[in-house]
Amino acid sequence: MRTRRPNAMRGLSQLARIGGLALVAAVLLTGCNTYKNSHGRQNKPHVLRIVSIPSNAKLTIPGRKLMLYTPADIEVDLGKGDAIVVEKDGYLPFEGVLGDLPQVARQTYEVRLTPR
Repeated sequence: MRTRRPNAMRGLSQLARIGGLALVAAVLLTGCNTYKNSHGRQNKPHVLRIVSIPSNAKLTIPGRKLMLYTPADIEVDLGKGDAIVVEKDGYLPFEGVLGDLPQVARQTYEVRLTPR
């Protein structure tokens, strides 16, 4: 013969089930920082854009052994303290950290090079 739980215990297990379902639904509906493409759900890449005036300047990130030309979209996690070097012929190079640059739009930083 099966023993019955007291009413209070039955209520708690039902509440836990409902809470668990609500948590799962919330994660699925908000996406939890994922996007869906043809390959299923994947993490969103963290993209930074670095632009320069003038454009087509060489952008080097020494700590990451990365060299690009501006405007550059970078899918690497960079912190405000990461060093960057931006240089172009006829202009003084910029050597500093990401935190030194003005943020001109969401996740977009701008380097203004000074003519020699």
